[in-house]
Amino acid sequence: MRTRIPFPSNQSTQPELQAATVDIHLHHHDPLRSEHEETVLYEHEHQLLSSVEAELAKGLALARWWQREGGKGPNAQRFELIANERGEGAYGIHQQANVPGLGNLLVNAAVQKIPFTRPKPRVGEERDAADWTGRQIREFALRYFLRSTGYADAQSYPDLGQAPLPTYLRLFGWCPVEGLRVGGTVFRQMYFKRDGRVGKFTRHERQAIIDLRTIGPIFDWVVLAGQVFDASMSFSLSHPNSPKLSLPLQREIYMILTPELVFDQSGASSPEGALGRFGSGYIFLEHDPTRLGSFSPAFETIVFQVSELGETEMHMALVARKPGLPVRISVNPERMRALLTGTMSQDDIMDEFLYEHLLEQRALAFNSLKTWNLVPDWLDQSKLPPWLLPHGAETSSP
Repeated sequence: MRTRIPFPSNQSTQPELQAATVDIHLHHHDPLRSEHEETVLYEHEHQLLSSVEAELAKGLALARWWQREGGKGPNAQRFELIANERGEGAYGIHQQANVPGLGNLLVNAAVQKIPFTRPKPRVGEERDAADWTGRQIREFALRYFLRSTGYADAQSYPDLGQAPLPTYLRLFGWCPVEGLRVGGTVFRQMYFKRDGRVGKFTRHERQAIIDLRTIGPIFDWVVLAGQVFDASMSFSLSHPNSPKLSLPLQREIYMILTPELVFDQSGASSPEGALGRFGSGYIFLEHDPTRLGSFSPAFETIVFQVSELGETEMHMALVARKPGLPVRISVNPERMRALLTGTMSQDDIMDEFLYEHLLEQRALAFNSLKTWNLVPDWLDQSKLPPWLLPHGAETSSP
């Protein structure tokens, strides 16, 4: 018998792409009343925002197609990317798609699930523990997850009372004095549309990612900037055991949060055998979606699914049109051709990109798990570390 988590959830005719409708209000600083000098939109920002509506429509068309047909039928070619014995699995998909409004596309996808947490209740308390976990996961996934995906490595540092070494001597030092080694993905909220008006978050509001349950009831959409650290692709120069060439990927990406990709489902609207399904997706936004090498349209979803026993998995999917060129790489093309002595097909490079993206997703999941384990009760703000509650467009609990 299925149980229901006792918190509100809006029912929808398309539950997989539903938006939550809860009574949430902003406090601290309303972005529409922010300081004028911080919210002026410049020419390059107007250029970026001018493509939001078109990219939103294309991305949602692809998401709806994926919901109906993704990974199904004889046109879907599935291949394993990561496999192990811990219940984790990841695979890629190449599929010819006929997307309404977009025509025939060759679609590439990377899909994986990762165990996140499970309750360990006493005998007889299993149901209460599962309901508790569901409420905790819901609050974390919809309110705090996007604030928890970056990290700084632990590292030693020299005696701060000493003068820094000259540059030529740092090669021989055991205590590097460069800045923090930051990893993962750091999100900032940059722009929004509210009541038909496009605006810009102030600098102090950008780190305080809004409660995702406000997407729809308050905001029509929100554009995030994601800073991806240590992202790269590696290629063998001739054979698998030869030296590898590591190429950095584009580090900053823009994404659109939209109500159709906010997941706040429980009870009858959640999948069979699940108490709830909570999280979000975003549609990628490019400065020039018409350029050669563009992935547009593309979207990604990151969803926490809670079973009836309270066991929680992260389900992640990246779906994108196959580009004319695989990635934008910041290296001189002539030098690249000189270094790559072997041959590699475009499909091989695309598969490598999907694999590297899966590794980034796994790092993002494990970083957020560290934050999840820090807090005993996500529904009690007094127990949250200060860095999860920056000043800005913070929202009250529903």
